[in-house]
This record gives sequence, structure tokens and C-alpha cells, in this order.
Amino acid sequence: MNAQKYTYTIFTPETNGGELRFKNINSFKLKLDKAVEEGHLNILINMKNIKSVSIFFIASSVSYSKKLRERGGNLIFFGSNDAVKKTFEQYKVIGIFKFFENKETATESLK
Repeated sequence: MNAQKYTYTIFTPETNGGELRFKNINSFKLKLDKAVEEGHLNILINMKNIKSVSIFFIASSVSYSKKLRERGGNLIFFGSNDAVKKTFEQYKVIGIFKFFENKETATESLK
């Protein structure tokens, strides 16, 4: 069994009053780039304090999800509110991602 497959790192995106917009995306992408370079296969995104997301965040997430899946990993969201999930649905990408209610269920999904 590959123990690395079950390891993960967690990020909490920086926001401006709960809004994850274009200006926050660069720091998000830099953190994800570093995690991928370090060999992390599973990246969990803490969305607890995120009230809304932009298309730029969604597009970046799709790109990183693809990179991680190619390596046998996942980009996983937890703590997302219904409005955020609805935005992913609106852009028809919700099926690409795994959404969990909390960190515990997200990490349990890796086993």
C-alpha cells in the first residue's frame, strides 16, 4: 500500500471579507504550486469562511484538480456553504470535485 496516497495538506484560502476573488487567486495558486512540487497528492481546501467564489478560483481549482488526479491524488473541499457549491454547479464543474461537510469526513475519504 502506498502511504503517500493517504497523506494530505490543508489550505485555507485568503479572502477579502469571505469573498474569494481574482486578487486572492495568485497567493492560492502559489501555495498549490508549492504543494504539488513538494509531492503532495491530496490537497484539502478549507472553505469554512468563504462566502463566495469567482470563476477565476473555479478555473484554477479545475486545473489543479487535473494535475493532482494525473498523479493519483485529489483536490478536496470541506466546509463549503450552499452558495459556493451552487456556483460550482452553475459552471457545471461540481462533479469534478469532492465536497465534504468537515475536515474529519474529508480526511476519512482518503482511506
